[in-house]
Amino acid sequence: MLPVKIVIADDEPGVLLLLRSILSELEGALVVGTTENANDAMKVAREQSPDLAFLDIELPDMKGIELSEKLRE
Repeated sequence: MLPVKIVIADDEPGVLLLLRSILSELEGALVVGTTENANDAMKVAREQSPDLAFLDIELPDMKGIELSEKLRE
C-alpha cells in the first residue's frame, strides 16, 4: 500500500508539531511538508503532489478555503 502524502499549513508552530506527531503514528500516512503560510503550502504541493492537506482556516496570507481552491487547480 502506498502512503497517503499529507501537507499541513498552520501559522501556529505548536499546532503543526501536534498534527505532525499524531499523523506520524498512523500507518500509511506520510507528512511531506509543513508550512506556516499559504504561499509555502502551494510550493510544497507543487513539489510533492500530496493526497491530503490539513489547512488552517485563517493563514497570514490567505484563508484556508481560498488555499484549498487553489490547490485543487
